[in-house]
Amino acid sequence: MLKRTVIMTKFVPYTHFLSLPMNNSLVIEDLKELYGDIRKLNKEFKEDSLYMKPEKFHLTLQMLRIKEDQKEAIIKVMDQTIKPYITQEFTENDFLSLSKVAVFNAAKAKSSRVLYLDADVNDASNKLHKLVSMIKQVLFKEGLIDEKDFNEEWTLHATIMNAKYREQHQRRLKLEKTKPTFDATPILTRFNSGHDKPSLLRIPLRTIELSSLTSGYNATGFYPCEHAISFN
Repeated sequence: MLKRTVIMTKFVPYTHFLSLPMNNSLVIEDLKELYGDIRKLNKEFKEDSLYMKPEKFHLTLQMLRIKEDQKEAIIKVMDQTIKPYITQEFTENDFLSLSKVAVFNAAKAKSSRVLYLDADVNDASNKLHKLVSMIKQVLFKEGLIDEKDFNEEWTLHATIMNAKYREQHQRRLKLEKTKPTFDATPILTRFNSGHDKPSLLRIPLRTIELSSLTSGYNATGFYPCEHAISFN
């Protein structure tokens, strides 16, 4: 049983996350092409507000609910635990391949909230799964994630559509609200058939970043980085 050194007694919403930013120019162009193909499938998919902006594209490793005075503890974990691991386990030849479109509950694909690109199984994704497991262990031991987040089964995913984005857009512009879900079945059928499989291949592993969800966006359009460690 892991011993927690800090007790988090009060629920707070997600404030930060650890991720692999994947917003280099080549990936952005591939993503825009994929979005264009999806928009042709259904009138509902033409809504720009449903899509993750390409400049914000990333692979989520861990969502975090942290207070300001816990940030240094997160940074310490990144520098003293995560950095040595990736230096030892990963090489400059490691890359991610994203070629499967998925939802979190396939049985309810007609009422999906999130559509994402799944990481194909290769050496890099296997190492990342182990890394995520290790991160959870350390963060839980240090009291930086609660038991619910520790026990949650995590899927390596890169979100491309989220009904929450549309809701935020409608709320910001005071527009009439539409349904809080979308039917993902046309996308799953089209792009997981083999013939039209999306191919965002050979995405290099560059950095792991601690980013804020509450501080807007930086000059590149990504979430503000509060700390980063590189793979080389």
